Amino acid sequence: VAIWPDFGVDEVGDQHPMPGDSERLLVERLAAMYGLPSVRLSDWFRRDLAAQPAGTSPRARYSFQGDGLHPNREAAGMAARALREVVAELDAGRLALSRAAVASDDLAAIDAALRVGQGSEPSYAIAYADAGIERQRAGDLDAAARYYRMALEADPEWEPALYNLGVLLVQQGRLREAAEHLESALGSMQARSEAHYTLGVVYTNLGEPARAVPHFEQALRRQSGDARAQRDYGVALLLTGQLPEAEAALQKALFLAPDDPFAHYRLGEVYARAGRPDEAEASLRRAIVLDPSLADAHGSLGVLLLYQRRFDEAAAAFERALALRPDSEQARRGLAAARAGR
Repeated sequence: VAIWPDFGVDEVGDQHPMPGDSERLLVERLAAMYGLPSVRLSDWFRRDLAAQPAGTSPRARYSFQGDGLHPNREAAGMAARALREVVAELDAGRLALSRAAVASDDLAAIDAALRVGQGSEPSYAIAYADAGIERQRAGDLDAAARYYRMALEADPEWEPALYNLGVLLVQQGRLREAAEHLESALGSMQARSEAHYTLGVVYTNLGEPARAVPHFEQALRRQSGDARAQRDYGVALLLTGQLPEAEAALQKALFLAPDDPFAHYRLGEVYARAGRPDEAEASLRRAIVLDPSLADAHGSLGVLLLYQRRFDEAAAAFERALALRPDSEQARRGLAAARAGR
């Protein structure tokens, strides 16, 4: 058992001594109970620090950006060298511990100290949820889902696991299941804004924009400057036919992120439905300039031009839409109509 040190501003220390015995650490006593060798890495760090210029801060020297928690490259190298020495000592038989008797008073003392230090029982829900996050980041969604479900077996109301499982289900395209987990996660103050936003996206993609609107509004109450949420709120309002409100939301999104092609595209659709073709065309063409691969913008421009009887331009727009998305029935029908109108 290698015991990681505590990097303070002025000194390298060790955490969690046994109650009434500052010379022994809780983890050392636990290791000894089960015959496991242990070593404090702090000894190596103290020797290295002593060789540095006076006033060198351990936290600044050994932790990432001085956060006192995450090891930087220097600390990782130091730990690797220390462990190489320790393993050599173990292999040579110079570092070994015999199994110690499990003393009930020690166990009680350790348990009491842990409760004081943590304020609660050790949480398997947290451990499983953290494992799920790591697997999700690595792209192993099935393993991540198993860990999140294990976390929820340990604590069915653990909001981070509910939220992360909901996001994972979105990634897997299981939107209805995702909505159920995300709704359950709304009790978490930390996750609430993002959970509301994700629910808005889920309900929009499920074809239920009226259910999406209040979730976007809740997310924006907490993060009004979120351009992404403003844009998607505008889309939900557009899909529910609330054109003035959709225009206002999309304009605000573009104020926050002027070069968002999807916001320009959706604003063009708002203008088209509101009978403002010149503004619609300008917005759709701006979207295409910003992202020429946005097939929906080409298709919407084609529809707008077709209604204006600008058949050659409409056909060109539909052809570009089909080149980007060959399975678009709207673009295929529009192209046929444009060619027939020439």
